[in-house]
Amino acid sequence: MPFSKLQERLQDIYEIETDYAVADFLVSDETVRNCLDSGASRVRETVYVSEQRDSLDITVYLHADVVRNLENADPESALHSGNLEDFCLATEGISHFLKLVWHGENERSVSLLDLELQAEIDKFVLTYLYLYEQLQSVNTRDLRRLLFDAVEFQPEPGTDEHQRYQDANHYAGKYCQALERIYMDCDDARHMLKELRRFYRLPLADKLRRINKLH
Repeated sequence: MPFSKLQERLQDIYEIETDYAVADFLVSDETVRNCLDSGASRVRETVYVSEQRDSLDITVYLHADVVRNLENADPESALHSGNLEDFCLATEGISHFLKLVWHGENERSVSLLDLELQAEIDKFVLTYLYLYEQLQSVNTRDLRRLLFDAVEFQPEPGTDEHQRYQDANHYAGKYCQALERIYMDCDDARHMLKELRRFYRLPLADKLRRINKLH
């Protein structure tokens, strides 16, 4: 699938603009990935960032199998069990990319937890929108359970990375449950977009407070 389409969808949702295209930063060559991180043999998606004095170097890695599957089974035409996992991996990488670029262009710092939290929300929201457009009906409770409950974390338990993924999953799950209850159950897309755009621009501490308030 054209990854520019996924980027455009996320930019439309959050009303953000950038001159940078994720396709220009995307690699699927494992040789390149090994040069960046030789210990990431099991990784199918990740974003590498190197901060210079006044710039960021960003590389978005997606395993070649992920890219190939999305090209052969384009989620724009039909999102299903055969491409959902890879769709979510691509969404996560593009979400990280946009978040880094948006914060950089607005001279704002961003934490790793904020990146992971936003990516988890983006996966739920984009999957919901694609399925709704294709099927005109989505069981949001089953979707939320699939994305937030039936998950395994690759980092070893007890590590900071494992805790970060757990926290992102926990808070994103609560937020998406609130989106489901307040907006999706009554097909209120206009106000949901307004909420999502406001939330995107909040500092992390305010995001967590917002989640607890809505939940």
